[in-house]
Amino acid sequence: MSSLTPAIIALIATLAALAFYADSNYNQTLQIFNQWKAQHGLSYSTQLENEYRLKIFEANLQTINDHNSRLGKSYTMGVNQFTGLTK
Repeated sequence: MSSLTPAIIALIATLAALAFYADSNYNQTLQIFNQWKAQHGLSYSTQLENEYRLKIFEANLQTINDHNSRLGKSYTMGVNQFTGLTK
């Protein structure tokens, strides 16, 4: 075995963990998105529009989470009927 083998194994393990986290995070976001659509009676006419709205929702959800994780904030943001809209 070469001296690079442990480094390669560590790299592969790290990439696998990141892929699992990203997939898990995406699945969680998709579940929240679908619940949000159901709560607000929304459906989109095409898969393309659904994916577009999901990306907007995902970006807005990230903004909400980033804001709410800050110390010293004067208000809390949350998911509402506008979370799937652009700014």
